[in-house]
Amino acid sequence: MSLALPALAHAESVDQVIAAAEANNPDLKLAHEATLQAAAGKWQVMALVLPRVTTGATYTLNQDEVKFDPASTFGGGSALDPAVFAPLLTHPDSPFTAAFLQDALGPAFENIFSSLGSGTAGTEPIIIQPKSSWTGYLAVNQPVLSAFAFPAFRSANRIYQAAVADERRAAQQIRGGAAKVAYGVLAAREAVGVADEGRGLAKHQLALAQAQVDAGLSDGRAVLQAQLAVSRAERDWLGATQQRAVAEAAFAKLTGLPADTVVTPGAPIAVPSDATVAKALADRSDLAASQLRSKAAGAMATARNLEWLPRVDFAFTEVYNQTPGFVPEHFQWKIGLDFTWQIFDGGMRIANELDSASKRRAAAILVEKARTDVADQVELGRDQYHRAEAAYAAVLDEVKLAEENLRLAEAAYQAGSATWLDVDGARLGLQGSKLSEVLERTNRESAAIDLLVALGRF
Repeated sequence: MSLALPALAHAESVDQVIAAAEANNPDLKLAHEATLQAAAGKWQVMALVLPRVTTGATYTLNQDEVKFDPASTFGGGSALDPAVFAPLLTHPDSPFTAAFLQDALGPAFENIFSSLGSGTAGTEPIIIQPKSSWTGYLAVNQPVLSAFAFPAFRSANRIYQAAVADERRAAQQIRGGAAKVAYGVLAAREAVGVADEGRGLAKHQLALAQAQVDAGLSDGRAVLQAQLAVSRAERDWLGATQQRAVAEAAFAKLTGLPADTVVTPGAPIAVPSDATVAKALADRSDLAASQLRSKAAGAMATARNLEWLPRVDFAFTEVYNQTPGFVPEHFQWKIGLDFTWQIFDGGMRIANELDSASKRRAAAILVEKARTDVADQVELGRDQYHRAEAAYAAVLDEVKLAEENLRLAEAAYQAGSATWLDVDGARLGLQGSKLSEVLERTNRESAAIDLLVALGRF
């Protein structure tokens, strides 16, 4: 049977429809963003063990400048001006003698001031607080021991791998859904064509019934029955039109293509001979994702247990000071090793351990549930496919019988033993059988798609 379809926008094969769905479907884009977020989470944890480099600068403007002038403090002639030390020498309780001060302190003071200049008379004042200055620094901090970080990174890496597996599963489901809506649109459009031909046939039968009544060959009931047939055919056509609109809307939403896109059917979808539960358990990416999340939960539980260990950090800092004061160099560096051991944190670590242990047990339960779900989906999908295949084979025989019935009706009409209504009824039966063939073929393809998706191979 050839159906005349209206002129549509453009033609796409089922494979092209699937590719468009993968490119345009928002659910698949969201799954990809979830994968990117999981990848970022992995590096967020890695940052706990990588070095941190910090730099900064400060400009300061003070109210007053503060200087230290050795000449004005110790006198102009010698580092040991007697006027400075007279109170120590003349105090009745002083243990110091002039000879002791001269012998013990004299060389030290002389060395200090000789480094600053010749004596104190020509020494430049030391600026303790400048009027304005700036300082800068560069600091590097490297964690040496962070027991939490490494198992936490393993956990984050497995979460990322689970997100990748989830994205693969989402792509399989999107591909399966796109193929099903493509075949659904094909069937809905052919159903409209069949319903339209049935409507025309019912109107033709009404005209024949009226002609028979007018000729006195039949009573008025024939016209009433024909009118009821026209009403049912009109209602069937409206229903088919509504179903086509629903199918095209679902097609446009899932694929991003125009609703009036022509879909050209491809070869029948083949189901592999090894469609077993064992193969599905090995191939299903969503089951792999559940197993990875279980491992991630275990690694995070280990990380929480290791939070009780101390933390060790290495630090290096280089500082520049425009006005170093007593320090002779503008640049100064320092290194340090920081040891931190938090003995008690208010019970937070204990709460985290309990939470992570519960999540690990829940993840293990989800793995077992996922295995059971996969097995159920494969068994159900296999049964549905076998039933759909048997129904499609039966409707092919039905079409052959309807074709033979129409041939016999036409032969009887030519021999005068059948009416034209019998012939038109046989034609309507053939059209209905061909519509059933379209629907059962679509059901078979949909069942094959569901089984392949359940196996994780579509």
